[in-house]
Amino acid sequence: MDKFFITTFNKKLYDEYASTFLNTYIESEQKIPLICYVEEDNENLYPSYDNITYVNLKEVMPALVEFKERHKDKIWEGDEDFLQNAVRFSHKVFAQTHASYSKKKFIWLDADNTFIRRIPVKYFDAFLPDKIFTSYYGRSNYTEAGVLGFNCTLKCSETFFKLYIRNYINDRVWDLPNKTDCHVFDDTRNKMKGVEDYKELRKGDGEQGHIIARDREISLYLDHRKGKRKKWRHSPEWEKHLLWEKGNN
Repeated sequence: MDKFFITTFNKKLYDEYASTFLNTYIESEQKIPLICYVEEDNENLYPSYDNITYVNLKEVMPALVEFKERHKDKIWEGDEDFLQNAVRFSHKVFAQTHASYSKKKFIWLDADNTFIRRIPVKYFDAFLPDKIFTSYYGRSNYTEAGVLGFNCTLKCSETFFKLYIRNYINDRVWDLPNKTDCHVFDDTRNKMKGVEDYKELRKGDGEQGHIIARDREISLYLDHRKGKRKKWRHSPEWEKHLLWEKGNN
């Protein structure tokens, strides 16, 4: 297929929340293929399903291993000072960069999303139109990167991902005031202004907080249970939005 979803996780994160992501993908009978970038060689750790492919991220992107080794003194698991946790959030950028080599369209989904119902191809195409390179949920502080669209059929894709990944290859991420994948994404797209055929589609209301849960289109299909919401069946913002929709229809 000329379009797909991607995500990344390891066995620890699978046990914590990504298992729900995969289970709801299967239960909702998604037709758009999913590529999961994992850190283990043993695919038997994860459920086998026709539309799901597992790729060992460390094997296909050895520069990730090198980056983590150079900065192993900067690895921590907690949320304390998470804006400075470049190593923790680097996996997403390496996975997205590898997916860009396909020269196809893909939508990145954080593995703490859950699928509510099947995402139609028609919605995918509306989220990421042919002439748009990236679709994202812009906020007044920094992008919500739990859902990102990339159109790698466009010429500008190669330029974007070279800029994107060199933040880690050349350790430039440490020069940014904040160092999550969201900030690296924003820094890269700001550098792309004026590049031929580079166009963006900014989604959502632009306000801070849990912007995806407030989006009337994507909330029909996904609930992003980010942060402490991972422990709950649904994020409270998503449930509040659902009740609001029912009361106004």
